[in-house]
Amino acid sequence: MSSAQFDQQTRFLIDFQLTSVPALVGLDVPSPAAASILGVREDDLRTYLSQAEQCVRSTATELLAQPELASVIDQWPVSAGGSVMTVGDSITIHRYGYAEILRRMFALRRPADEIHLVNVAQSGYTSADGLLNTYTQYLSYQPDWAFIMYGCNDCKRLDGNRTLVSITEYRNNVADIVRAFQRHSAARIVLLTPTPVVEPMIDSDPDFQAARLRWDNRDLAACAQAVQELGNELDVPVIDTFSAISNPNPAVYVEDGLHPNAEGQRIISTYLIRALMAVF
Repeated sequence: MSSAQFDQQTRFLIDFQLTSVPALVGLDVPSPAAASILGVREDDLRTYLSQAEQCVRSTATELLAQPELASVIDQWPVSAGGSVMTVGDSITIHRYGYAEILRRMFALRRPADEIHLVNVAQSGYTSADGLLNTYTQYLSYQPDWAFIMYGCNDCKRLDGNRTLVSITEYRNNVADIVRAFQRHSAARIVLLTPTPVVEPMIDSDPDFQAARLRWDNRDLAACAQAVQELGNELDVPVIDTFSAISNPNPAVYVEDGLHPNAEGQRIISTYLIRALMAVF
């Protein structure tokens, strides 16, 4: 199977970095093992990953060609050798995601500074997972910046009933994550709202149908509003990525309608970097 022939499920597992789960707890996953986990040839996996990296690099180069965006990277108040941490779920861990685009922008624009982009997001995580891992893992990194984005998995509706995490619990979890960083680190914190979904695509997705899962943009909008309120309450900036794709277009989502694709992530990244102008 060549990289161009990977089926939808295999591409999904690669793009959302399944093999990073053991890596997160310090276990090395060499290329042969990653290929074995995914059931693909190692050479094909290497080719696919190289193509993905080229896509991210191209996006980063395109954004840096815009002087106002390049100036944000230039003026970012993080010292040489410093770190920027991204915390969240599959939207953040995505191989084409805003975190990886930022990583490449730093490498291209400020190579001598060796700024570390620490992406600790994991697919499937809710704000409750994020709260636990903040104390058990994330605080130990002592990052200079922490970007926090949850909500997608909190808003799963199970068999048409309640959301996996209630809006009250979601609000409390995100607040406690922020307070943990404020109390136990010197990190500058930025909150991100969850992104919307394409409901018709989600409702017709066979995997979601089989699992009896669905998403409603009203739930995600409520989470976005809660994050905005927390930003004011806790005095931290908020980047409203829900508004970045305010009218979800199927063309900027992967096949499930839940996750922005490479183009969707480019839109999010552009919006995020422009919003950072007010933060600096």
